[in-house]
Formats: sequence, structure tokens, C-alpha cells
Amino acid sequence: MSFEAPSEQPKKPSRRITIRKPKEDSEEGATAKAASPARPEASEGRRSVGRSFRFPPSPEILAKREAEARDREAAYGERLREARELLGDRVFGPEEVEKTFGFKPENIPPILYSRQDFEKAKELGEMLILRMDKDKDGNPLTMQRIQVLLEPSLVAEGKGKVGYSDWSQSTESFETLDTPKLEWKLVSMDLLSGSTNKDYIEQTALLRDYFAKNKLATPEELAECTDQRLKEIRNLMKTDWAAAAEALSNLLINKDHRTAPVEDIYDLVVPLKSRNTRRLENVYNWTSRRGSDGDLVCVGRFAAQGALRGWWGPDDRDGDLGVCSVR
Repeated sequence: MSFEAPSEQPKKPSRRITIRKPKEDSEEGATAKAASPARPEASEGRRSVGRSFRFPPSPEILAKREAEARDREAAYGERLREARELLGDRVFGPEEVEKTFGFKPENIPPILYSRQDFEKAKELGEMLILRMDKDKDGNPLTMQRIQVLLEPSLVAEGKGKVGYSDWSQSTESFETLDTPKLEWKLVSMDLLSGSTNKDYIEQTALLRDYFAKNKLATPEELAECTDQRLKEIRNLMKTDWAAAAEALSNLLINKDHRTAPVEDIYDLVVPLKSRNTRRLENVYNWTSRRGSDGDLVCVGRFAAQGALRGWWGPDDRDGDLGVCSVR
């Protein structure tokens, strides 16, 4: 296990490809050009090939589109109202995004949850959060970008740093390339009960049983993550821990219901910046992503010094290392 110091992998030399273009002023190019048939000039009244004319939509079609847009807006407003009614200050929507990143979101995705989902979320202690994939200038909201955007203002407000270290120097793809997906998600505010002091396989079984018990798992997720399959991965871990880590991270129950590191950072800074709500202050969440060395990445300890990242083998365990759920 390690924290904040992943081993750097050597970069492979890039291959340089040269594309040769024939020169028209060469003897060979001039001969080929002369031999090619001349393109006929378009004559007056001749129909241009490849061009098309698109008629504007009829008034009936326009009216239908406008009605559908109104219906979508009404449905969105109703879902958001229900969420705020049931979850209260555990809803982080467009207003909270604007308070955090300084712009009002446009093209907000629909909320694909029902009132029953929000009732279940209230029971399970989940929050509803609107995740954005880009900032106001269209830049991808990577971990690096989030730190650059928010750390100065958070420090000025006395809320501490985004990250413990300077992520701009990182070469890990989960920090330099990954972004949240533009969507609404239900995320547990805290670690799942009983998920600490367990290795990654034991946590995976707990996560599976948690979603099965609450009737939130799909048949495909349950069929793939059987006790027998987890036993096979544990046997693999004895001889090839990296392959075991990859197999675990690819299980649907982990891909669908564990967060990625960039999602963790987003889900930490939005509540803190918009509502002064700090999550995972003394614990780590074990994510679905692997680092460049094959270890499974955790994020947490989000106190004033900034969030820490850790790299753990699948057979590691710790008293402050658990798992949050997402659906």
C-alpha cells in the first residue's frame, strides 16, 4: 500500500510517421495530372451532385417539439421538487454547481429517478448530486482542473485545500484525463456500514449483498459476482495480484456502484464549497479505478490539508478504508 507517491512508468518512444505527397511540379506529377480527365464545369441550370436542400419543419412539428420540451421541463421540475422535499440539504443541483464553479449549468440532463428512489435514498442516507463534465469555458473537469479552479477560493474562505499535493505534476490518467459524466447520481454520504477492515474482495461481496438486500442490483450484476467467482479471484490473487485487481475492478458491481477518483473529488468539493458540508474527513473510499502500477486507488481524509489518494493491493485492509455506494 502507498499514499501520494505512485511509481512513475517509463514512457514508450513515440513512432514518427512521414506521409509523402506527390509534387505537382515533378515530371511524374505533371504527367499524371495531364493524364487525368478534366472535371466538367457546372453549367447553368445543372443540378449539383451532393448538395441537398432541407425544408424548415412545419408548424405542426414545431408545436410538437415545443410541447415535448415543456413536458420535459415540467417533469424535471417535479423530480427536483420531490428530491428536495425528501432529501432536503442533501440535494446538490444547478444552484450548488453555480455556487461551486461560478456558472449556471445549461443543457441539464433529466433526473432519471422516481419518488420511490428518493424515498429509498432518504432511508439509505444518500445524496443526489448533479455532476458536470466541463467547466464554464468547456475545459474537461479532471481532478487537475478542479484543483486549479477551486483551491484558491477554498483556501481564501478558510475551508482548506482541494488536494494534499499538487496534482498538476501527476501522470496518472485518473487525474489527468478522467472526468465525471454529465448526469445525476445518488451517492452515499458516508462509507457503508461494516465496509472497513475488509480487503477488496470482502468489500465487493458486501457491496453486492447491500444492493441485493435493498433490491437495487441488476440480475447481471448478481449473476457475475457469485461467491464462486470471488473465490476464483482470491486464488488468482495468491499468484498474480495485479490480474486479480483488474478482474475485481471489471466486475459490474464495482464498475456500477463504486465511484471513480475524479467523481469522489467532485462529490467532495461541491458540498463543501456550496453548503460547507465536509464528507469523508477521517476515512478513505476505495474506488473502482486502478493506478498505473495496477493498485486500486482510494480517496479520502478530506480535511483542511486536502484530499489524500492511496494505492492499495486487493488483499490490503485498514480500519479507515471502506467503500461508498453510487447508483
